[in-house]
Amino acid sequence: MVRLDALAPIPSPSPASTGGGRGWGPVGVSGTTSTRRRALAAVSLGFLAACSPVVGDEIPPLLFARDGNVEVIAPSGRDRRQLTDVPLPGYARDPAWAPDGSSIIYSYTPPPEPQSGTGGVSFTLPVADIYRLPSGGGDATLLIAHDGSTEQLETPTWSPDGRWIYFSYSALLVGSDNVITGHDFGIARVPAAGGRRETVATGAAFPTLSTDGTRLAGVRQDPEDGATVLWVGAPDGSGSRTIIEAGVSEAITAPRFSPDGRQIVYSALVPPEERPLPIATPTPSRQAWLFDLLAPRPAAAAALAHGIPKDLWLVGSDGTGLRRLTRLVEDDPAAVWSPDGRTLFIGAGGGLYLLRLDGSPPVRIAAPGGHGLVDWRRSG
Repeated sequence: MVRLDALAPIPSPSPASTGGGRGWGPVGVSGTTSTRRRALAAVSLGFLAACSPVVGDEIPPLLFARDGNVEVIAPSGRDRRQLTDVPLPGYARDPAWAPDGSSIIYSYTPPPEPQSGTGGVSFTLPVADIYRLPSGGGDATLLIAHDGSTEQLETPTWSPDGRWIYFSYSALLVGSDNVITGHDFGIARVPAAGGRRETVATGAAFPTLSTDGTRLAGVRQDPEDGATVLWVGAPDGSGSRTIIEAGVSEAITAPRFSPDGRQIVYSALVPPEERPLPIATPTPSRQAWLFDLLAPRPAAAAALAHGIPKDLWLVGSDGTGLRRLTRLVEDDPAAVWSPDGRTLFIGAGGGLYLLRLDGSPPVRIAAPGGHGLVDWRRSG
Protein backbone atom coordinates (compact mmCIF):
# COMPACT_ATOMS: atom_id res chain seq x y z
CA MET A 1 0.00 0.00 0.00
CA VAL A 2 1.06 3.57 -0.66
CA ARG A 3 0.01 6.60 1.36
CA LEU A 4 -0.92 9.69 -0.58
CA ASP A 5 0.71 11.92 2.00
CA ALA A 6 3.99 10.11 1.31
CA LEU A 7 4.03 11.27 -2.29
CA ALA A 8 6.12 14.23 -3.34
CA PRO A 9 3.80 17.05 -4.41
CA ILE A 10 3.77 18.02 -8.07
CA PRO A 11 4.11 21.79 -8.36
CA SER A 12 1.58 23.72 -10.36
CA PRO A 13 2.95 25.03 -13.66
CA SER A 14 4.16 28.58 -13.64
CA PRO A 15 2.52 31.21 -15.84
CA ALA A 16 5.56 31.09 -18.08
CA SER A 17 5.13 27.37 -18.69
CA THR A 18 1.43 27.57 -19.48
CA GLY A 19 1.61 30.56 -21.76
CA GLY A 20 -0.17 33.88 -21.50
CA GLY A 21 0.00 34.05 -17.71
CA ARG A 22 -2.80 31.47 -17.33
CA GLY A 23 -3.03 30.00 -13.83
CA TRP A 24 -4.21 26.58 -12.65
CA GLY A 25 -5.63 26.78 -9.13
CA PRO A 26 -6.25 23.92 -6.71
CA VAL A 27 -9.64 22.41 -7.52
CA GLY A 28 -11.53 19.14 -7.33
CA VAL A 29 -12.68 17.04 -10.25
CA SER A 30 -16.10 18.56 -10.73
CA GLY A 31 -17.77 21.93 -10.82
CA THR A 32 -17.08 25.11 -12.73
CA THR A 33 -13.31 25.12 -12.23
CA SER A 34 -12.98 21.67 -13.75
CA THR A 35 -15.11 22.80 -16.68
CA ARG A 36 -12.89 25.86 -17.09
CA ARG A 37 -9.81 23.61 -17.07
CA ARG A 38 -11.20 21.43 -19.86
CA ALA A 39 -12.23 24.46 -21.91
CA LEU A 40 -8.76 25.98 -21.59
CA ALA A 41 -7.21 22.65 -22.57
CA ALA A 42 -9.41 22.43 -25.65
CA VAL A 43 -8.47 25.94 -26.72
CA SER A 44 -4.76 25.27 -26.22
CA LEU A 45 -4.88 21.90 -27.97
CA GLY A 46 -6.73 23.29 -30.96
CA PHE A 47 -4.70 26.45 -31.37
CA LEU A 48 -1.89 25.11 -33.53
CA ALA A 49 -4.21 22.92 -35.56
CA ALA A 50 -6.46 25.90 -36.26
CA CYS A 51 -3.48 27.87 -37.55
CA SER A 52 -2.08 24.99 -39.60
CA PRO A 53 -2.31 25.31 -43.38
CA VAL A 54 -2.70 21.56 -43.90
CA VAL A 55 -6.13 20.29 -44.91
CA GLY A 56 -7.66 17.09 -46.25
CA ASP A 57 -5.37 14.76 -48.15
CA GLU A 58 -2.34 16.98 -47.57
CA ILE A 59 -1.99 15.73 -44.00
CA PRO A 60 0.63 12.96 -43.76
CA PRO A 61 -0.93 9.61 -42.81
CA LEU A 62 1.38 8.45 -39.99
CA LEU A 63 0.17 9.55 -36.57
CA PHE A 64 2.11 9.45 -33.29
CA ALA A 65 2.82 11.43 -30.11
CA ARG A 66 6.11 12.98 -29.04
CA ASP A 67 6.97 15.14 -26.02
CA GLY A 68 3.32 15.43 -25.07
CA ASN A 69 1.98 16.49 -28.47
CA VAL A 70 0.31 14.74 -31.39
CA GLU A 71 2.26 14.80 -34.66
CA VAL A 72 1.99 13.45 -38.20
CA ILE A 73 4.72 12.42 -40.61
CA ALA A 74 4.90 11.06 -44.16
CA PRO A 75 6.23 7.52 -44.78
CA SER A 76 9.24 9.15 -46.44
CA GLY A 77 10.19 10.71 -43.11
CA ARG A 78 9.50 14.18 -44.50
CA ASP A 79 6.71 16.64 -43.81
CA ARG A 80 6.67 16.08 -40.05
CA ARG A 81 4.13 18.37 -38.40
CA GLN A 82 2.83 19.01 -34.90
CA LEU A 83 -0.97 19.14 -34.63
CA THR A 84 -1.45 20.06 -30.97
CA ASP A 85 0.02 22.62 -28.61
CA VAL A 86 -0.37 21.21 -25.13
CA PRO A 87 0.27 23.44 -22.08
CA LEU A 88 3.06 21.96 -19.97
CA PRO A 89 3.15 19.82 -17.92
CA GLY A 90 0.05 18.38 -19.58
CA TYR A 91 0.49 15.88 -22.39
CA ALA A 92 -1.38 14.19 -25.24
CA ARG A 93 -0.78 10.61 -26.37
CA ASP A 94 -2.27 7.52 -28.07
CA PRO A 95 -3.71 9.27 -31.14
CA ALA A 96 -6.04 7.40 -33.51
CA TRP A 97 -7.60 8.33 -36.86
CA ALA A 98 -11.35 8.23 -37.35
CA PRO A 99 -12.26 5.58 -39.96
CA ASP A 100 -12.97 8.28 -42.55
CA GLY A 101 -9.85 10.29 -41.66
CA SER A 102 -11.87 13.37 -40.77
CA SER A 103 -10.68 13.63 -37.17
CA ILE A 104 -8.24 12.36 -34.58
CA ILE A 105 -8.94 11.17 -31.05
CA TYR A 106 -6.33 10.97 -28.31
CA SER A 107 -5.82 10.81 -24.57
CA TYR A 108 -5.03 14.08 -22.80
CA THR A 109 -3.72 14.63 -19.28
CA PRO A 110 -4.06 18.28 -18.20
CA PRO A 111 -1.56 19.99 -15.91
CA PRO A 112 -2.04 18.36 -12.50
CA GLU A 113 -4.07 20.05 -9.81
CA PRO A 114 -3.70 19.50 -6.05
CA GLN A 115 -6.53 17.68 -4.28
CA SER A 116 -7.38 17.60 -0.60
CA GLY A 117 -7.47 14.32 1.27
CA THR A 118 -8.43 13.47 4.83
CA GLY A 119 -6.52 15.27 7.55
CA GLY A 120 -5.87 18.29 5.33
CA VAL A 121 -3.32 16.38 3.23
CA SER A 122 -2.77 17.81 -0.26
CA PHE A 123 -1.78 15.44 -3.04
CA THR A 124 -1.68 15.37 -6.83
CA LEU A 125 -2.68 12.50 -9.07
CA PRO A 126 -2.97 12.57 -12.87
CA VAL A 127 -6.24 12.15 -14.72
CA ALA A 128 -6.88 11.79 -18.45
CA ASP A 129 -9.78 12.40 -20.81
CA ILE A 130 -10.29 11.65 -24.49
CA TYR A 131 -10.38 14.58 -26.92
CA ARG A 132 -11.29 14.88 -30.58
CA LEU A 133 -9.50 17.12 -33.09
CA PRO A 134 -10.66 17.80 -36.68
CA SER A 135 -7.89 16.69 -39.01
CA GLY A 136 -8.46 19.70 -41.26
CA GLY A 137 -7.88 22.18 -38.43
CA GLY A 138 -10.05 23.55 -35.65
CA ASP A 139 -10.52 23.34 -31.91
CA ALA A 140 -10.10 20.13 -29.96
CA THR A 141 -13.23 19.17 -28.01
CA LEU A 142 -13.75 16.95 -24.98
CA LEU A 143 -15.25 13.67 -26.16
CA ILE A 144 -15.13 11.31 -23.15
CA ALA A 145 -14.51 12.59 -19.62
CA HIS A 146 -12.90 10.61 -16.81
CA ASP A 147 -15.24 9.41 -14.07
CA GLY A 148 -13.66 9.98 -10.67
CA SER A 149 -10.71 11.89 -9.26
CA THR A 150 -8.02 9.36 -10.20
CA GLU A 151 -9.24 7.90 -13.49
CA GLN A 152 -7.24 7.94 -16.70
CA LEU A 153 -8.75 7.15 -20.10
CA GLU A 154 -6.11 6.00 -22.59
CA THR A 155 -5.45 4.02 -25.80
CA PRO A 156 -8.66 5.06 -27.60
CA THR A 157 -9.60 3.38 -30.87
CA TRP A 158 -12.60 3.43 -33.21
CA SER A 159 -14.70 0.51 -34.32
CA PRO A 160 -14.22 0.17 -38.10
CA ASP A 161 -17.79 1.30 -38.79
CA GLY A 162 -17.27 4.47 -36.75
CA ARG A 163 -20.11 3.68 -34.35
CA TRP A 164 -18.08 3.02 -31.20
CA ILE A 165 -15.00 4.35 -29.44
CA TYR A 166 -13.13 1.85 -27.28
CA PHE A 167 -10.58 2.83 -24.64
CA SER A 168 -8.66 1.67 -21.58
CA TYR A 169 -9.60 3.08 -18.18
CA SER A 170 -7.64 2.90 -14.94
CA ALA A 171 -8.20 4.41 -11.51
CA LEU A 172 -6.41 4.19 -8.18
CA LEU A 173 -8.51 2.97 -5.26
CA VAL A 174 -8.01 5.26 -2.27
CA GLY A 175 -9.13 4.10 1.16
CA SER A 176 -9.24 5.76 4.55
CA ASP A 177 -6.27 7.79 5.76
CA ASN A 178 -5.29 8.45 2.14
CA VAL A 179 -4.05 4.89 1.61
CA ILE A 180 -3.94 3.59 -1.96
CA THR A 181 -5.31 0.06 -1.74
CA GLY A 182 -5.21 -0.96 -5.38
CA HIS A 183 -6.42 0.01 -8.82
CA ASP A 184 -9.40 -0.67 -11.04
CA PHE A 185 -8.83 -1.02 -14.77
CA GLY A 186 -10.45 -2.39 -17.89
CA ILE A 187 -11.71 -1.71 -21.40
CA ALA A 188 -14.88 0.26 -22.07
CA ARG A 189 -16.68 1.69 -25.07
CA VAL A 190 -19.12 4.52 -25.76
CA PRO A 191 -21.20 5.31 -28.87
CA ALA A 192 -19.28 7.78 -31.04
CA ALA A 193 -22.44 9.89 -31.30
CA GLY A 194 -22.67 10.04 -27.50
CA GLY A 195 -24.34 7.78 -24.99
CA ARG A 196 -23.84 5.49 -22.04
CA ARG A 197 -20.44 4.08 -21.23
CA GLU A 198 -20.24 0.28 -21.32
CA THR A 199 -17.53 -1.89 -19.76
CA VAL A 200 -16.55 -4.75 -22.06
CA ALA A 201 -13.58 -6.28 -20.19
CA THR A 202 -12.22 -5.87 -16.66
CA GLY A 203 -8.56 -6.20 -15.73
CA ALA A 204 -7.64 -5.48 -19.35
CA ALA A 205 -6.24 -2.77 -21.61
CA PHE A 206 -5.12 -1.93 -25.17
CA PRO A 207 -8.28 -2.66 -27.18
CA THR A 208 -7.91 -3.39 -30.92
CA LEU A 209 -10.61 -4.43 -33.37
CA SER A 210 -10.40 -6.46 -36.55
CA THR A 211 -11.09 -4.58 -39.77
CA ASP A 212 -14.41 -6.35 -40.26
CA GLY A 213 -15.44 -5.34 -36.73
CA THR A 214 -16.26 -8.88 -35.62
CA ARG A 215 -13.43 -9.38 -33.10
CA LEU A 216 -11.91 -7.46 -30.21
CA ALA A 217 -8.45 -8.22 -28.83
CA GLY A 218 -6.71 -6.87 -25.78
CA VAL A 219 -4.23 -7.52 -22.99
CA ARG A 220 -5.31 -8.87 -19.63
CA GLN A 221 -3.15 -8.57 -16.51
CA ASP A 222 -3.19 -10.75 -13.43
CA PRO A 223 -3.71 -8.42 -10.43
CA GLU A 224 -1.63 -10.67 -8.19
CA ASP A 225 1.61 -11.19 -10.12
CA GLY A 226 1.23 -8.74 -13.03
CA ALA A 227 1.59 -11.44 -15.71
CA THR A 228 -0.01 -10.52 -19.03
CA VAL A 229 -1.93 -12.54 -21.61
CA LEU A 230 -3.27 -11.70 -25.07
CA TRP A 231 -6.91 -12.55 -25.74
CA VAL A 232 -9.47 -12.34 -28.56
CA GLY A 233 -13.24 -12.12 -28.18
CA ALA A 234 -16.42 -10.58 -29.53
CA PRO A 235 -16.74 -6.77 -29.83
CA ASP A 236 -18.79 -6.68 -26.61
CA GLY A 237 -16.08 -8.61 -24.76
CA SER A 238 -17.96 -11.89 -24.62
CA GLY A 239 -16.54 -15.26 -25.56
CA SER A 240 -12.92 -14.23 -25.06
CA ARG A 241 -10.16 -16.81 -25.24
CA THR A 242 -6.45 -16.49 -24.51
CA ILE A 243 -4.11 -16.86 -27.48
CA ILE A 244 -0.83 -15.95 -25.71
CA GLU A 245 -0.60 -17.54 -22.27
CA ALA A 246 1.06 -15.98 -19.23
CA GLY A 247 4.84 -16.36 -19.29
CA VAL A 248 5.11 -16.72 -23.06
CA SER A 249 5.61 -12.97 -23.47
CA GLU A 250 6.30 -10.54 -20.62
CA ALA A 251 4.62 -7.15 -20.29
CA ILE A 252 2.54 -7.39 -23.47
CA THR A 253 1.31 -4.05 -24.84
CA ALA A 254 -0.11 -2.45 -28.00
CA PRO A 255 -1.64 -5.38 -29.93
CA ARG A 256 -2.99 -4.56 -33.43
CA PHE A 257 -4.92 -6.72 -35.89
CA SER A 258 -3.60 -7.00 -39.43
CA PRO A 259 -5.98 -5.65 -42.11
CA ASP A 260 -7.03 -9.18 -43.09
CA GLY A 261 -7.59 -10.12 -39.43
CA ARG A 262 -5.33 -13.16 -39.62
CA GLN A 263 -2.46 -11.85 -37.47
CA ILE A 264 -1.79 -9.63 -34.48
CA VAL A 265 1.41 -7.69 -33.85
CA TYR A 266 2.25 -6.78 -30.27
CA SER A 267 5.08 -5.44 -28.11
CA ALA A 268 6.75 -7.38 -25.29
CA LEU A 269 9.98 -7.43 -23.30
CA VAL A 270 13.13 -8.68 -24.94
CA PRO A 271 14.75 -11.72 -23.28
CA PRO A 272 16.75 -10.82 -20.13
CA GLU A 273 20.08 -11.64 -21.74
CA GLU A 274 19.49 -9.00 -24.43
CA ARG A 275 18.76 -6.13 -22.06
CA PRO A 276 21.62 -3.60 -22.14
CA LEU A 277 22.04 -3.24 -18.37
CA PRO A 278 20.69 -4.93 -15.25
CA ILE A 279 17.54 -3.20 -14.02
CA ALA A 280 17.37 -2.54 -10.29
CA THR A 281 13.56 -2.62 -10.12
CA PRO A 282 10.92 -5.24 -9.34
CA THR A 283 10.42 -8.01 -11.90
CA PRO A 284 8.79 -6.34 -14.93
CA SER A 285 5.93 -8.84 -15.14
CA ARG A 286 4.96 -7.93 -11.58
CA GLN A 287 4.53 -4.27 -12.42
CA ALA A 288 1.20 -2.84 -13.49
CA TRP A 289 2.80 -1.70 -16.71
CA LEU A 290 0.11 0.71 -17.77
CA PHE A 291 -1.62 1.33 -14.48
CA ASP A 292 1.22 1.74 -11.97
CA LEU A 293 0.98 5.51 -11.81
CA LEU A 294 3.22 6.02 -8.81
CA ALA A 295 6.38 3.97 -9.28
CA PRO A 296 9.17 5.47 -11.41
CA ARG A 297 9.56 3.88 -14.82
CA PRO A 298 12.62 1.61 -15.02
CA ALA A 299 15.40 2.42 -17.45
CA ALA A 300 17.81 0.06 -19.15
CA ALA A 301 20.24 2.79 -20.14
CA ALA A 302 20.39 6.53 -20.62
CA ALA A 303 19.20 6.08 -24.19
CA LEU A 304 16.25 4.06 -22.93
CA ALA A 305 15.20 6.36 -20.15
CA HIS A 306 11.47 5.71 -20.46
CA GLY A 307 10.97 1.97 -20.18
CA ILE A 308 12.43 -1.53 -20.31
CA PRO A 309 13.64 -2.48 -23.82
CA LYS A 310 11.05 -4.32 -25.90
CA ASP A 311 10.53 -5.71 -29.37
CA LEU A 312 7.65 -6.73 -31.62
CA TRP A 313 6.15 -10.19 -31.99
CA LEU A 314 3.70 -11.57 -34.55
CA VAL A 315 1.06 -14.23 -33.85
CA GLY A 316 -1.91 -15.63 -35.73
CA SER A 317 -5.24 -14.36 -34.39
CA ASP A 318 -5.97 -18.01 -33.55
CA GLY A 319 -2.81 -18.21 -31.41
CA THR A 320 -0.65 -20.11 -33.90
CA GLY A 321 2.62 -19.16 -35.61
CA LEU A 322 4.16 -17.00 -32.88
CA ARG A 323 7.46 -15.46 -33.95
CA ARG A 324 9.68 -12.57 -33.05
CA LEU A 325 9.42 -9.83 -35.66
CA THR A 326 12.13 -7.28 -34.71
CA ARG A 327 15.40 -7.02 -32.81
CA LEU A 328 15.36 -3.29 -32.23
CA VAL A 329 15.64 -3.61 -28.42
CA GLU A 330 13.75 -0.33 -28.33
CA ASP A 331 12.02 1.84 -25.76
CA ASP A 332 8.30 0.93 -25.64
CA PRO A 333 7.72 0.21 -29.35
CA ALA A 334 4.18 0.19 -30.71
CA ALA A 335 3.22 -0.75 -34.26
CA VAL A 336 0.34 -0.33 -36.71
CA TRP A 337 -0.24 -1.92 -40.12
CA SER A 338 -0.37 -0.06 -43.41
CA PRO A 339 -3.77 -0.26 -45.15
CA ASP A 340 -2.44 -2.87 -47.58
CA GLY A 341 -0.95 -4.98 -44.77
CA ARG A 342 2.54 -5.04 -46.27
CA THR A 343 4.28 -2.60 -43.93
CA LEU A 344 4.35 -1.74 -40.24
CA PHE A 345 4.80 1.77 -38.87
CA ILE A 346 6.62 1.55 -35.55
CA GLY A 347 6.88 4.29 -32.97
CA ALA A 348 9.41 4.01 -30.13
CA GLY A 349 11.47 6.25 -27.91
CA GLY A 350 14.55 5.93 -30.10
CA GLY A 351 12.86 6.67 -33.41
CA LEU A 352 10.11 6.07 -35.95
CA TYR A 353 10.49 3.06 -38.25
CA LEU A 354 8.94 1.40 -41.27
CA LEU A 355 9.19 -2.37 -41.54
CA ARG A 356 8.21 -4.18 -44.72
CA LEU A 357 7.06 -7.73 -44.06
CA ASP A 358 9.15 -9.20 -46.86
CA GLY A 359 12.19 -9.88 -44.69
CA SER A 360 13.75 -6.44 -45.12
CA PRO A 361 15.29 -4.81 -42.03
CA PRO A 362 13.45 -1.91 -40.36
CA VAL A 363 14.19 1.55 -41.77
CA ARG A 364 14.31 4.44 -39.34
CA ILE A 365 12.55 7.44 -40.92
CA ALA A 366 12.94 9.90 -38.03
CA ALA A 367 14.64 10.35 -34.67
CA PRO A 368 13.86 10.79 -31.91
CA GLY A 369 10.53 9.01 -31.83
CA GLY A 370 7.81 9.11 -29.21
CA HIS A 371 5.76 7.03 -26.80
CA GLY A 372 2.28 5.58 -26.89
CA LEU A 373 0.18 4.13 -29.66
CA VAL A 374 0.60 5.08 -33.33
CA ASP A 375 -1.78 4.98 -36.30
CA TRP A 376 -1.87 4.93 -40.10
CA ARG A 377 -4.74 6.70 -41.87
CA ARG A 378 -6.94 4.34 -43.87
CA SER A 379 -8.89 6.93 -45.87
CA GLY A 380 -9.47 10.64 -46.28
